Amino acid sequence: MELQKALLLVVLSLTAWTALALLVDRRGHAGIHRAFVLLLACLGVTQGYFYSRLLVPDGLHALGLAAQATLWLKGPLLWWMVRLAVGRAPRWRGLHLLPFVAALAVLAAWPVAGIGVQCLGALHALAYLAAALGALRGARPRLARIWRGHPNTSHYWLLWLVGGLLALVLADLVLVVLGQVRGALPPTAFAWVAWPISAWLLAVAWASLYRPPRFQRWRQDPAASGIGAPDVAAAPGQARQSADPAVQADPPPAPHAIAAGPDSPLPIGPAIPTAPGPRAWRELDESLALQLAGQLARLMDEQQLYRDGELSLPRLAGHLGISVHQASELLNVHLGTGFYDYLAQRRLDYACRLLRDPACEWRVIDIAFESGFGNKNSFYRQFRETFGVTPAEYRQRHQSGTAALA
Repeated sequence: MELQKALLLVVLSLTAWTALALLVDRRGHAGIHRAFVLLLACLGVTQGYFYSRLLVPDGLHALGLAAQATLWLKGPLLWWMVRLAVGRAPRWRGLHLLPFVAALAVLAAWPVAGIGVQCLGALHALAYLAAALGALRGARPRLARIWRGHPNTSHYWLLWLVGGLLALVLADLVLVVLGQVRGALPPTAFAWVAWPISAWLLAVAWASLYRPPRFQRWRQDPAASGIGAPDVAAAPGQARQSADPAVQADPPPAPHAIAAGPDSPLPIGPAIPTAPGPRAWRELDESLALQLAGQLARLMDEQQLYRDGELSLPRLAGHLGISVHQASELLNVHLGTGFYDYLAQRRLDYACRLLRDPACEWRVIDIAFESGFGNKNSFYRQFRETFGVTPAEYRQRHQSGTAALA
């Protein structure tokens, strides 16, 4: 028993210390860190109850009630983390925690209602589980990009956390069903299930915080290239071939396509159409092209479409309300740049803003993902080709200059 007490104290201490470290760490995604902390708190309640059972018979009553009510918390937490993983942060998160508060109040007022609260909590968790699985299924391209192209980032470890929490919710549902079929289960049954999954989730939280170097493995998979398509580097100032073979870029490059030096951000603003050369036929006249160029610039500035790693030319055309051929013509003929080059310029500009911002302490690999690049290798290659330095050197140069001016 003394060994069990010591082990539980070590686990509780590690859980509390990891949660505190996640709260103060500014190098990762704040929303993901908050989700980690809530889950660790949920696990800490259960671990605290098991520890109290080693001190007094039946454990502390308040901790036992809270441990029972955590089933109402795991479903919303799973849904919240899945929404973060698929890139759609949930709104009104506090409302989803109200059922947990209500269940806790019911258990405190009527402890004999424990079985009913658990059954309703299982249905509640099952509904959130179905919603989470549906969201995961609809975001498979994004999840594959994170898994193959962005290991060791905040979102990569979030996927591991989602997997562990899925297992925990499923295990809780199985235990509730067994309790209804075979009668009340002993607390040791819950302990045997909770311990390995809790250890797994605690290890994932630690890895998300410290990012073990052994996970810095970047697959050279062409399908996971920097911008969602085969990454063929173009010479500075030279646009790639259009995705539409019927439309090719005219010789003069657009002014904004010229690579900037290491001390200057990319001069990306509202794109100004260039004067196209003689064409056999075109679908867009000059006035319409100018209007669409302004609409494209607004979409990129306001909605930051370039941060979507799955953005394709057909999807961009849908946002503009034009055909794929017209979108290709707008970029290649009127703006003098290819689709992938345009996205790369926008993404590099966003990454440079984050790197220059002294308040942004994100790791470079997280900046690469948040900017929309398919993987770290593509981000580093395009960054060095454009600026002549690595992202870390760029950040150090600009932030040291800012500190000197201050």
